[in-house]
Order: sequence, then structure tokens, then C-alpha cells
Amino acid sequence: MDRERIQALARAQGQTGTRGTVQIDIEKDLGPECRFVDFLLASSLRTGRCAKLLRNFMVIYAAKVPQLAQGENHLFDPECLCQTIKVLEGHEIKDITRGPFQFRKGPLKGLYKKHFFQASFLIENIIIEIEKHGSGIISRKLAEYYGKGNYIGKPVEETDVNLIAEAFSRDVIERRAASREKAWRGGLTGEHLIYAARPDGNIYLHASFHGEDPDRIAESVRVALSDFPELRGAAPVFD
Repeated sequence: MDRERIQALARAQGQTGTRGTVQIDIEKDLGPECRFVDFLLASSLRTGRCAKLLRNFMVIYAAKVPQLAQGENHLFDPECLCQTIKVLEGHEIKDITRGPFQFRKGPLKGLYKKHFFQASFLIENIIIEIEKHGSGIISRKLAEYYGKGNYIGKPVEETDVNLIAEAFSRDVIERRAASREKAWRGGLTGEHLIYAARPDGNIYLHASFHGEDPDRIAESVRVALSDFPELRGAAPVFD
């Protein structure tokens, strides 16, 4: 949300200072973002449904307002979330992220999570590949260009610098994305879309970040029971 909109809301609430708390009525104050997110969900969902709280968080994210949780700001892209929803809803799009995985213990036991990916997760994926393959990433790229062993001992030129940069950026991401086709545990790493898998369609509940307190997740997920009483019994959190 840009500064001018925040200042306008503050003035409407009688605030004149430079500091203070602004209350946001999502439906009233974020109309364009509501319409945008509702359009995204309508074009993504087939048999599935989205919890009201998750939808509202997506509206807040669309307004560029981060969620402060456990001392850090988290800002997720609603379009990227809906990309993963489309995969789970059976749209003809490529699946590039890890999962789904089922929770095996705790209050979320029986629910599922699948990774969703956005640009801010690029560095994490690159670091994971470097930790796994190290200098092999460079060797593979140079061997593809010059032929196996032909690059050893040659002086480094501008072409080599460009090849190395490409190896650690585009190639890494493409390789991780392609690994999803080989195994459901493969694919790009991101944050988690949590949902209940039901015969009549998934119910999407919460967008979670790595390391989020399970009790905090459970608190957000539990809210959906008021809208979807059929969730009772799907996980301990709903009992």
C-alpha cells in the first residue's frame, strides 16, 4: 500500500501526527485488491474452495502490506499462491514446486502442504544447489560449452564469466524446476500452502513460512471451521 493511501486512511480516522496505527477495513479500503484476488481465485478454483482468512491475507499481500510474524516481515504474492492452487486444481500448467506432503503428526496431522514459489525465493534455491553440487555446477556448464575437459587450464575470458553467472542463476533454477517431473519431492523450494484434501474438492487454509510456530499455524487454520464445518475430524486442530 502506497504512502498516500495510508495517509488518506489516517486522515479519515482523525489522525494528524506522523506516527500511529491505521485500521484497515479490507472490503471498504482495499476494493481494487479485493477484486483482483477474487478474480485470481475464481480463475484458479475448480472444485476447491478458499478459506476466508487466507483470502483476506491475499488481499493484504496484494496491497503490499507484509505480515509481521515471529519478528520478521513476510510478503507473499497472491498470483504465485494461485499458481500452486491451479496445479492442485488440475489446470494444464507445469508443476515446478515440491510436494504435496502430508502432515504426519501434531495438530495439523492429516492436512497437506505444497510449496509455492515467487522471485524472492530464488536465492534460497540457488544456495541449496550450491551446497549440494558445489563447483560441479561450473564444471558442468563449461563442459557443455567447450566439451569435457577442454576448458581445463585455459585462461578465464568474458565468455567464461557469463557462462558461470548463467550456471548459478538460470541453469540452477531450471534444473530444480525440472526435477519435479522425476519425483514429487523434487522441484523448487518455497513457502507452504496448507490445505485439506477432500473428495469433493480441496479447502485451502493458510500460507505458511518455514519455521512458523505450529501453534500459530493451527490458530489460523482453525478459523476455517466456522465456514467449513465439514472440516471437523480432518485434523486434530478441528476437534
